[in-house]
Amino acid sequence: MTTINDAKKTVYNTFIAGWTAETAPFTFDNESFSPPVTEWVRLVVRNTNSNQETLGQKTARRFLRQASVLIQIFTVANTGTKEADRLADVAKNIFEGERIGNIWFLEADVRETGTDGEWYQVVVEIIFNYEETK
Repeated sequence: MTTINDAKKTVYNTFIAGWTAETAPFTFDNESFSPPVTEWVRLVVRNTNSNQETLGQKTARRFLRQASVLIQIFTVANTGTKEADRLADVAKNIFEGERIGNIWFLEADVRETGTDGEWYQVVVEIIFNYEETK
């Protein structure tokens, strides 16, 4: 059985394993973090939809859960988009089309949010599904 916490742990561990060669520091949602003066990344998991897939007795019913991995990439404003695009590609390639245990990651969308103050932001969103039995 995969719970919300199990799914998040898988996402976090997958990201850490895939991000090791990168220089941008990162943080996860709702953690204490002091952004550096160069690029940095925040990873957030948001649950979106749930559907009951099967009927039956308690402990034998399957529920399909859907969530999003949001990877917010921050680069220094007014320095172009090359580094943000490179980091977006790395983030996208960690998850897109992968299946890890009971979790399968679907397409990745890259959205340029733009400049706000001292940061230029790009958000990579990857939808994923997992099943929970209860």
